[in-house]
Amino acid sequence: MLMFRKVAAVYPLNALRLLVWFEGGEVKRYDMAPLVDAGGPFAALREPGLFCRVQVDAGGYGISWNDDLDLAGNELYDHGEAIDVHMMEKARIVREFVEARHRAGLSQGQLEAASGVRQPVIARLERGATSPQLDTVIKALAPLGKTLQVVDLSR
Repeated sequence: MLMFRKVAAVYPLNALRLLVWFEGGEVKRYDMAPLVDAGGPFAALREPGLFCRVQVDAGGYGISWNDDLDLAGNELYDHGEAIDVHMMEKARIVREFVEARHRAGLSQGQLEAASGVRQPVIARLERGATSPQLDTVIKALAPLGKTLQVVDLSR
């Protein structure tokens, strides 16, 4: 029996890649470059304006850019690379946190004094060795002139 993989959401990434959420919560990254490079109708996706217009088809059985360009959910699922979005985002946040502290010219000890977040907690956060409380992250970011924000993944 053929199982249809239903797409819940799709977001364009750089380098002709897509981030695809499937019903049930699985996430895969799909590389469009081989299809674009092969020529034919998908070559039109080299145009960033068109590539970014990707959307989930009605019913979720695939994605499309226009009436001529579409892909089935099963293709995306079967040939996509499984990724852990949680780990990907955690690594991005840690990297940006460390960069912000360095740009501010603060040591971990100085950030402790400015934020009230203990230096060992800051060190564990920067190593990715902890999943700190949201309050802790917000307190540590404030002296750096930063905060957290929920953003649209398509940006």
